[in-house]
Amino acid sequence: MSVGTEADRASRVQDGSMATPFSESAPSRAVLVLPLIEGAQQRAAELLRNGPPFDPGEIGLGGHHVFLTENEAVFLFESDSPGAAERLLSTSRLWAAAAAWKDLVAGPPRLADNAFSWVRARDDDQLSFEGTPGPGYSEGGDVF
Repeated sequence: MSVGTEADRASRVQDGSMATPFSESAPSRAVLVLPLIEGAQQRAAELLRNGPPFDPGEIGLGGHHVFLTENEAVFLFESDSPGAAERLLSTSRLWAAAAAWKDLVAGPPRLADNAFSWVRARDDDQLSFEGTPGPGYSEGGDVF
């Protein structure tokens, strides 16, 4: 699913309407690409060392990852929860922590399009196709 042109994505990040990529009906991902100035990778790693400035579970995220390259910080937000983006963007600790990045940033953040995804189906320990014990169900035991 495309989330728009690069200009559209950048304006959604800047005006706080980044919520669009988080669908209410399916697990969603938003990838934010933050360009870094030359030599900022080590300082960015230091800022990330203690994890996010918010509780991902409290926000409703199912996953949160940050990848660093020499020129970019790539933030991946995953959610099954409607409203997670709104809760994330309304967290004052997020914006306070973002201020520490201002001297590292080389340009406006961008939302990336999901060009390809593959996810292995998970075996669910709670899923069973066996019969449910009840009246008339017997595996050789006493029937009351």
